[in-house]
Amino acid sequence: MATIGPFEVGVLGLLAFIFGLDYIWVTPLGIWRPVVAGTITGIILGDPITGLIVGSLLEFVFAGLFTIGGGTVPEAATGTIASTVLAIALGLKPEAAVPLAIPIAVLTMNLEIVVRSFDAVFTHWADGEIERGNYGMIPLINIIGAVPWGLSRAIPIWAFVGLLAVNPEAVKAAIEAIQVVQIGPWTIRFWDAMAVAGAVLPALGAA
Repeated sequence: MATIGPFEVGVLGLLAFIFGLDYIWVTPLGIWRPVVAGTITGIILGDPITGLIVGSLLEFVFAGLFTIGGGTVPEAATGTIASTVLAIALGLKPEAAVPLAIPIAVLTMNLEIVVRSFDAVFTHWADGEIERGNYGMIPLINIIGAVPWGLSRAIPIWAFVGLLAVNPEAVKAAIEAIQVVQIGPWTIRFWDAMAVAGAVLPALGAA
């Protein structure tokens, strides 16, 4: 288990921002891929092996998901960072943390839809500069227009990891509260079930 502080909150949010930019640039480096994002997150939290395991499992979960045209898909990097943080900070099995990537990835996907609409402002700005013959402004507008994309990734991570930093006991209590769930005559060990789901998801994928 790792202690989450302001440094980790800031750096992980910045990483999510960078991963977001890498995802949309014309020549991405591929550092947003889960196996890379998980490993880097693990290094920051002092447990690169767990980060590598979580990232490797999620690489299969998010295989084949990529934005084409105007389509949006669950955002792999933020989901990977969040799952890796949970696994390391709370001592969860890597397999149990894997399914938790999906809700964060879907949340970020919906933020991306908002960003796509907002970025129309930069398109109109660029059109105006072209009409005035200020072609040198186009690269700058392109760079500024990418900032909201990075923030759509960074803000969920800052909020999520920040919650762990500010009140880790509450998060741990929530995790322990659902350790065993009673549904009628059935007793379900939630995190064991999540571990099974996490082992199956890489074979099925998130699509």
